[in-house]
Amino acid sequence: MGLLVYNAGANNTRGLFVELPEEVTQSVIAVNVLGQTNFARHYGALMVKRGRGGIILTGSLGGYLGSPTLAAYTASKSFSRIFTEALWAECAPLGVDVLHLNIGFTATPAMARLGLPIDLAEAPETVAREGLANIANGPVWIVSTPGNVEQARLISGIEDRAGTVRAHAIAPRAQTAKAALEQKKLVE
Repeated sequence: MGLLVYNAGANNTRGLFVELPEEVTQSVIAVNVLGQTNFARHYGALMVKRGRGGIILTGSLGGYLGSPTLAAYTASKSFSRIFTEALWAECAPLGVDVLHLNIGFTATPAMARLGLPIDLAEAPETVAREGLANIANGPVWIVSTPGNVEQARLISGIEDRAGTVRAHAIAPRAQTAKAALEQKKLVE
């Protein structure tokens, strides 16, 4: 194995963390944290032994701040980014490229199943090509979908963290289509 792309972690259940069934939050953590680290450990060790390879772990803008009704999801995506940064620093001198590919709204089957307007989303092929083209530019690459880098900067600030979380939390699904249309208008 010369390349690992761990692209899993869509969340299909929203709700208050303290009210969600434990198995829901454990499932999110299992996929986004345990699965990612287990795959990276196993295949990363093989790559390090050979002295070459690449690992892409996909993330989300949701990993830059906590969001109501998505506590486990946003926390696990934050873990992914920080984990990838550390793994990148460890593996770079050993010949293995590691990249946290921070994707925005992408037209995946998971998004379609959630009923989101994927016609406004980035094509998966575009996201994949950008990740592969930038695997050596780690530790983090934010996909160039219009607005992604600006959004990451905006929600990464440490000043008035409470206000930032309140103002930029991931909107409920019913509002997502409206927000995507507004973002598209800003870019055009």
